[in-house]
Amino acid sequence: RKLATYAGDRSISVEDVEALTADTRPASVFAITNAIDRREPAVAAEALRRALADGQPGLRILASLAGRVSDLIVARDLVASKTPPNEIARRIARGNARMAERIVDAARRYRGDELDAMLTGLFEADLAIKTNAMAEEPALVAWLGEHLLARR
Repeated sequence: RKLATYAGDRSISVEDVEALTADTRPASVFAITNAIDRREPAVAAEALRRALADGQPGLRILASLAGRVSDLIVARDLVASKTPPNEIARRIARGNARMAERIVDAARRYRGDELDAMLTGLFEADLAIKTNAMAEEPALVAWLGEHLLARR
């Protein structure tokens, strides 16, 4: 109905639809962490670019990334110690077995030393931002480049 009102007496065009509908691609930290989970650096880079362009706070993105990488490290450790799936779910996914399985699958895509370096890199980026040694966007882009794009 809104589209018909917008177009008036003329035929509705693609431009009309684009003008009245929001870009539904997720420009959120979830899109970034999902791409990291799947080890898709180009997708992560594009999601990061969109999230920053949409005004997502860089420090919030960084905190979410640190949380996810920490979860991946814990998941690897729990699997290595043969922890039962229900305990893994409780510890890394608030009891959500499906989410825990997804995190465990993501953790398997990385070596332990890679995850450790990723988390250290996030702490270094956080420090650089908070000491004004680097702005948020360049710090996040540098982290992504060093820890994902360079390791294809």
